[in-house]
Amino acid sequence: MGATKLLYVEDDPVIRENFSTMFMSEGYNVVAVSTTDEALHLIRTRSDLDIAIFDMQLAEDRAAGIALSKTFRGAYPIAPIVLLSSYVDLDLQVEAYQVGADAYIDKKEPLPLILVRVRSLIARLDVLKTEGTKEYAQNADGITFDHDSELVFWNGQRLRLNHIRYKLLLQLYSSPATQSVYDLIQAAQISAESNTIAQHIKLIRSEFCRIDPSFSCIETVRGKGYRWVDVG
Repeated sequence: MGATKLLYVEDDPVIRENFSTMFMSEGYNVVAVSTTDEALHLIRTRSDLDIAIFDMQLAEDRAAGIALSKTFRGAYPIAPIVLLSSYVDLDLQVEAYQVGADAYIDKKEPLPLILVRVRSLIARLDVLKTEGTKEYAQNADGITFDHDSELVFWNGQRLRLNHIRYKLLLQLYSSPATQSVYDLIQAAQISAESNTIAQHIKLIRSEFCRIDPSFSCIETVRGKGYRWVDVG
């Protein structure tokens, strides 16, 4: 198996050099470009990329990373997507997760922490690539959790969940009590703004409904939060 191929898009030459050097020091095969057009060309003409890391803003386009993420996800259904941003915009965060991004990271985070996030996403990709050779024990209610690889199956079919949504679903399923937004963030040990939790729950539900249109196990408790209910 060759080195992990990492597509990195950043228009600031200093940042691009620093991050590229860091990724290469980890043994990654880095393909670094500075423009949306260059990135789109690579996404459309290559079939061997393992992970994409996009700067959210390229030139004057504050949402360039969103468009790139959408195109990349269409070409690479399971490869991780990381968005780096120097500003916080909750609407863009929500949109990023909607188009398939796995992580939205503040550029001001220490480089070692960013690298840890990238490592964990690549490790998860390796598991996804080999999941077809592994057998899973399904629970009586139709759901299966693989805690090592953060995979979830519903009636034998895999749900497409990123790290945050996996943690939220696990917390909901593990506790029969109603979970407030604060409870979910704390118990799942995730870093997520409360405003985005409702969107994550919506996307979790949509993944279940993709497999089972009658799914209704995640209930909204008005004014309180959410809970998992067994409707079987």
